[in-house]
Amino acid sequence: MRAFNQKLIAVISVVLILAANVHANDAATADGIVSEKMYPKPAAEPNYGPAYGSIKFRDRDPRETIGGELRMMRAVDAQGNRVDENAEGITAYMVHWGLEVGAPGTADDKGAGDHGGDCRGFRDTGHVVMAMVEDLDDSDVIRWKIPLGTEVPSKAVYFVGHTLYGKIHNLGKCTQTVIDNQVER
Repeated sequence: MRAFNQKLIAVISVVLILAANVHANDAATADGIVSEKMYPKPAAEPNYGPAYGSIKFRDRDPRETIGGELRMMRAVDAQGNRVDENAEGITAYMVHWGLEVGAPGTADDKGAGDHGGDCRGFRDTGHVVMAMVEDLDDSDVIRWKIPLGTEVPSKAVYFVGHTLYGKIHNLGKCTQTVIDNQVER
């Protein structure tokens, strides 16, 4: 019985490893763009995201870790006017840790990013902060506190912000900024 259980565990382990590899391969295409199979676009057109270039972070942690205020503008239309999130179906704002995809910096990302947007750094790196629309005040700027001592995950170089339509991450309408870790020397 013991030998059978060990073989069963080995088979299950192989199946889980293969499933994880299939999932990881579906997440991004060969050119580093997120797969629409894993991350579909919002059904509504047009859809909206935070103002491009509006995400800002200033590190106040003098150590190898980070901490400070992260700010991002709320969703805007093509003319830069704030949209009514509830009427448009926007339920939340989220900021992820972002990885470098392509050349260093964001110049090669603009217009060539995930879902045709301006960001290619979003990956399954976990989110940093999230704000539900229903919990926000009327300010045009969303503010989050990143606690001092926050560790940046390995290979993360950006904060990537976007809107959510229910459970759909609106990656085509995003903004990103380099995580500038200010370490005192």
